[in-house]
Amino acid sequence: MGRSPSTLRTAALIAGGALSVHELRFLLAPAGAVESFSAGHGYLPLAGFVVAVALAAALAHLAAVAGRAIQTGRHEPGGSGFAATWLAVTLAIAAVFLAQELVEAALTGRASQGPVAVLGSGGWVALPLAVAVGALVALALAGARAAVAAAARRAERGALANNDADRIAFGLQLGHPPAFAALAGHLSGRAPPLLP
Repeated sequence: MGRSPSTLRTAALIAGGALSVHELRFLLAPAGAVESFSAGHGYLPLAGFVVAVALAAALAHLAAVAGRAIQTGRHEPGGSGFAATWLAVTLAIAAVFLAQELVEAALTGRASQGPVAVLGSGGWVALPLAVAVGALVALALAGARAAVAAAARRAERGALANNDADRIAFGLQLGHPPAFAALAGHLSGRAPPLLP
């Protein structure tokens, strides 16, 4: 479409991925983290709602972009390859998680614990989770680009079919019917019957 792939789509998927990593970290963490989970997590329902709205908006935007691609035949730019996207998304999700945990530690008085406040009590599990969720987000971004490209190819096929119909109609209008016109219009004569 002449611009980079959707920033809204990328941001919404990264936010959803970061929230997923945060939730999974506490689901998979040892029992000691359960007590600390209740402290400083009152904002999570609101964060979940905001992420859901952002994902819905990104999906609506993707549908609009695909609809325009069907009409115009224009693709989105290719963007980075899968490995580069996966790496960038993984780093972004890990950075959001670490920032989120540092803010929570500061608000709950655990900031003096330093890195232990973030990575202790099973918090280290967030790093492999960020890699796994980052792969899923990168796949979703690649799938969205593929959907827009498929919509654009559909428009290109429709344009080719219309061009062929225009050429045939143009030929008929000029009074120079193509050689197959009689066959195409079921106007050709019948072959003589076979004799016994």
